[in-house]
This record gives sequence, C-alpha cells and structure tokens, in this order.
Amino acid sequence: EPFTVYCACIVTINTLTFFQCSRTLKQLHYVNWPDHGVPDSIPPILDMLHDMRSFQAHEDVPICIHCSAGCGRTGALCVIDYTWNLLKNNMIASNFCIFDLVQNMRTQRPSVVQTKEQYELVYRTIKFLFERYLEIMDSQTCQNEVGDAKISSGRDAETLFSVRLFKIAALGQGNIVNC
Repeated sequence: EPFTVYCACIVTINTLTFFQCSRTLKQLHYVNWPDHGVPDSIPPILDMLHDMRSFQAHEDVPICIHCSAGCGRTGALCVIDYTWNLLKNNMIASNFCIFDLVQNMRTQRPSVVQTKEQYELVYRTIKFLFERYLEIMDSQTCQNEVGDAKISSGRDAETLFSVRLFKIAALGQGNIVNC
C-alpha cells in the first residue's frame, strides 16, 4: 500500500535501493499544520509521534524530523517528542523546565520553536502529557493503596493522600510550571 491517510497525517512507505543496499523509508506528513502556525488540537500530534516511534524498530534507527525551514514546526515536534521520551523512561529531572529545554535545543539548531503560538503549543502539549501521566500514576497508586489498605486497615485518607503526593514529588513532576 503506497500511502495511508489518517486524521491529520499521511504515511508514505517507499523502498529505496542504492547499489545493492535497500532501505525502507517511511514518511509521515502532518498536513494540518500551517507554517508559522499551530494545529487545532493536540491529540493528532501525539498520534503522529506515536506512529513515528512505532515504525522505529529500535533506538539505533534514525529519525529525521523536518518542516520547510527545519525550525518552528520541526523544533516543536522535537521538544515534544524528547520530553515524551523522558517521561516514558522516568527521566524527568526535578528542575525540568520547558524554556531551558528549548533554549538548549536552540544552541544546536537556531530558531527551534519559532513563534509564540508554537511555544504555547509545546507547553500545552507537554502539560497534557504530564497530566495524562499523573492520572495513570494516580490510578496505579489508588490500586496499590487498595491492596495496602487490605493489609493495614489503620491507614486513613490523609495518610493515603500524603503517600500519593510523595510519589508525585519523587518523580519530579511538581515543577513543570515553575521554571
């Protein structure tokens, strides 16, 4: 199948051969993201990044992200993807700051995340990822707390709330806004 159309992304699969070496190239084209603008919603961005990572057999397989100039939209996707991977691997530092991350990436690629709207999109998307992650952590904590409550029924609601806050703080999630 040469290409598949998703909600906001076109996937094209080609096999390229140079001399005796063949490679499969999978191109994901986000079609609803205007230059210097932002998409209407966050979930299609995350869907495309998820699809992109699902095509990657292992971490050594290179990924190339590029928009027309390789700055604004490219940078926004790179910041979101990088942060999502940190979150998935429980590697978010307690002093994590989106502004510092963008500034650091700009030392490698000037103009990463070009416009205020793109920066706001990055911030909202990362906030969405953290909220979703904390919901999952909270539901897992509640499941663990039910098991703990069966073992020691003397725990009260305040203690359980403190345990939940400690687990969130230990993950370093509390400082996302305060950088």
